[in-house]
Amino acid sequence: MPVAAEPGDQGFVLLQEVEHADSPSSQQLPPNERHHLEEMERINGLIHDVENSVHLRETVKKLEQQRQHHDEFHERAVRDDDEKPQALRKKDTFRQRQAPKRSFEGQRQKPTRTGRLQQPK
Repeated sequence: MPVAAEPGDQGFVLLQEVEHADSPSSQQLPPNERHHLEEMERINGLIHDVENSVHLRETVKKLEQQRQHHDEFHERAVRDDDEKPQALRKKDTFRQRQAPKRSFEGQRQKPTRTGRLQQPK
């Protein structure tokens, strides 16, 4: 069944939709058209393989970066000292919080006196 018509060199050409090279509708095509269809399918498969390989390469690169980040920041070498449980000391349990440092810039500055003050009489 024709799908559309478009102008060609020898008048209008009927376009027919074909699913794949092995479909029953493609068996009605002439041999050169069937060969052309098989080549198009092969090239489409190659394009699909290339797109998949690019996607897989990007995924592998991303996973390698995540693993490298994990190795750098989340893993550390285990020594025998690390495996022993640390004894808790009382001063570690009740650690004093250090008071925040006071800023002297916000306080009112004392005026500097250049001369002697006169007391009222």
